[in-house]
Amino acid sequence: MVYQEGDIEKLRTCGAINAAIHRRIYNVLRPGISTAEIDEFAGELMRKTGVISSIIAEGFPGHICVSRNEEVGHGVPGTAILRSGDIVKIDIAVSYQGLHTDCAQTYIVDRGHPALVALLKNNKRALWAGIAHAKPGNRCSDISGAIHRKISGTNYRAVRQVFGHGVGTELHESPSIPNYGPDGFGQRLHAGMVLAIEPIMSLGSPFMVRQSNGWTDATVDNSYSAHFEHTVLITQGAAEVLTKDAESGIFANT
Repeated sequence: MVYQEGDIEKLRTCGAINAAIHRRIYNVLRPGISTAEIDEFAGELMRKTGVISSIIAEGFPGHICVSRNEEVGHGVPGTAILRSGDIVKIDIAVSYQGLHTDCAQTYIVDRGHPALVALLKNNKRALWAGIAHAKPGNRCSDISGAIHRKISGTNYRAVRQVFGHGVGTELHESPSIPNYGPDGFGQRLHAGMVLAIEPIMSLGSPFMVRQSNGWTDATVDNSYSAHFEHTVLITQGAAEVLTKDAESGIFANT
């Protein structure tokens, strides 16, 4: 879908609020906090800033997804406690005046193994490589190919069952954007399109399995994974990253 200026301004506001919630959550991540406490904090921030959780409205049992270690995504907040060295993925989707943005950041709690630091840094580089190809005239798989090239030749794998997507009136719209494959395929990109670009990388298997809670996905071999995502607006030039201000450091509670 191509959005017009009135909706684009609302999406900018939505993206800025999404990013602000991310920054506030980053500041409370620490060993000993539960994923339910993180979710409660996020819900309070949403109420104060006038946005609605896009996923709780769809039946998800939480305001945000909090996924740890081998959990790829859709981590259900609960009694799990963050520990030093954990990888924690915070995925926030919010709605403002009927329009949605989607953003995920990954952190290492306190301190972590150099291999985990490298995983996060490479995942973030892959995200920005994809964003650099989100230009009018390109095709969706030009984004996919750019991400794929950043991952190829490394010790990491793109998780195959999760795609980027259009976002705006609905949380998940067409087109779908895989994180692997060649350039030159799929829908042509036009100014005014809004996309959620989200490579997810693992230290092991590129495949995942749904856990018994019916929501959370994890790597089939329990290898650790990372997830970075931004909502971007296609413009006549470089893409405008609506959630850019969400980015903080890799380490939480340092």
